[in-house]
Amino acid sequence: MSRENVRVMREFMEAWNRREIDAMLSRLHAALEFRTSGLFPDLDPVYEGHAGFTKFYRESVAHWSLS
Repeated sequence: MSRENVRVMREFMEAWNRREIDAMLSRLHAALEFRTSGLFPDLDPVYEGHAGFTKFYRESVAHWSLS
């Protein structure tokens, strides 16, 4: 993985940890197709585009939210 890719992934994960969806989306292609592992029954198998990723993020965080 190139240094640039490592930087982008690091920034993405930092945004995930801060729960900053706009910062995450800025690092994702608008036409992305995000596939889940299928391990969580309440999640869709595929999410498309920024709207789909936002839906995935909100649904997955809800499962892990402590508040």
